[in-house]
Amino acid sequence: MLMHMYEGDIMKDVVCGMNVEEDSKLSSEHDGKKYHFCSKDCKAKFDKNPEEYAKGGKGDKKCC
Repeated sequence: MLMHMYEGDIMKDVVCGMNVEEDSKLSSEHDGKKYHFCSKDCKAKFDKNPEEYAKGGKGDKKCC
């Protein structure tokens, strides 16, 4: 299951897989977990269908 993945202060955007700083202002919460995003587009995709992205089923490696 994909959640946010820590690499020090760097996290992975669960939508596109890009590295994102933990203090990014682009974030959403789902089921008590916080997810960080590289762009407004990735955040919007996650917000439309958070359950799919949170469980690792919809990663879009082409968005960025």
